[in-house]
Amino acid sequence: MSVEQYNMLMFVVALLSMMLTAVVAIFQMRKTARQAMQQNRIAIFSEYTRRYHDIIHQWPEDIFNGTAELNERTTKYLRLYFDLCSEEFYLSQQKDLLPVDVWQYWQDGMKIMMQNELYQKCWQKLKHEYNGEFQEFIEMKIININN
Repeated sequence: MSVEQYNMLMFVVALLSMMLTAVVAIFQMRKTARQAMQQNRIAIFSEYTRRYHDIIHQWPEDIFNGTAELNERTTKYLRLYFDLCSEEFYLSQQKDLLPVDVWQYWQDGMKIMMQNELYQKCWQKLKHEYNGEFQEFIEMKIININN
């Protein structure tokens, strides 16, 4: 083998080695990005679950079970819940931020809560405070109001 051929062979080996290193680095970066996305999803779920429990646990029993009168006190407590639902709706609209199964779980919870007549009355009172997409979501998918 001539010096020229040897140099060419070493060049090809070095080039292949660099390419392999680059491929491994790309796969490692993708793996790290997936892990970070999963950790972010877990953090979002944990935070919103905590906030939901904080809101619900501060409600007086008559609001929780829906026997309260619709007044300023009731509206204050239910506004916190609607605000949380609005934020969850926003998260659901962001690509890859919220797993589909988590969003479905949250929607199912909203449907259960919004079956209560008190909550529906309060929603009618407060809905103007929320954007149109969220209003439509609550009324068409959660309460099933067909206007």
